[in-house]
Amino acid sequence: MQLKKLTNPTALAVSLADAKDHLRVERDDTDFDLDIESLILAAQDYVESETHLTSITVSYQATFDGFPEDGPMKIPGWPMISIDSITYVDEIGAQVPLNSYQSDLSQSPVLICPDVGEEWPVTQEGALRPVVVTFTAGYGADDLSMPPMLKAMVKLLVAHWFKNREAISNKGVVTTYPLAFEALRDQVRVNEFVEFKVDTDD
Repeated sequence: MQLKKLTNPTALAVSLADAKDHLRVERDDTDFDLDIESLILAAQDYVESETHLTSITVSYQATFDGFPEDGPMKIPGWPMISIDSITYVDEIGAQVPLNSYQSDLSQSPVLICPDVGEEWPVTQEGALRPVVVTFTAGYGADDLSMPPMLKAMVKLLVAHWFKNREAISNKGVVTTYPLAFEALRDQVRVNEFVEFKVDTDD
C-alpha cells in the first residue's frame, strides 16, 4: 500500500496568536510572525508523523496491489471523516467504481468489507496498484477542533525550535525535542501502519 496526501491543510493546528502567547511574544510584535508560522507547520507535520494522526482535515489517496484475499481492507487514516471513493481496475483493464461495500470508521485502522453475501471483485492480473481508495481524515478545519494534547505537542516543539536553532546537549545527552513531548506522544499515538510514510509529492 502507498499513501499520498492529496490536499494540504487550510489552517494551522495552533493559531499564530496562541503560539505567540506560548512563546511570550507580544501579539503586536510581528517581526517573527513568518518564522513562527513556519515552525508551526513543521511541528504540525512532525506531530502527525510521530502520532500517525491527522490534525487539520485533508484528503488522502491510498493505493493497493489488490483487494485482500481474506478479510477487510485496512485504511491508515485517523480520525477518519469519510470514504470518498473506491475504484479498481477490472479484469479487462477498465477503471470501475466500487459502489457497494461496508465500512467501519469508528476504529483505527478503518475497515472496509464487501457487502453481506458479496465478495471482493477480481482485478486485472499484473495491473499496478489497481485498487484506489480516496478518503478524508482529520479533527476539523481549524485549530479550534484540535485535541488539547496535540496542540500542546505542537506548542512544545515550536517553543523548543524557536529558542534552540539546533539540537542541544545536556550532560552528553543530545535533545532534539522536549521530554514532555514524548510523554504526550505516547498517550495519543496510533501504532497501526507505522511502517507507511505519507507521500506529499505531486
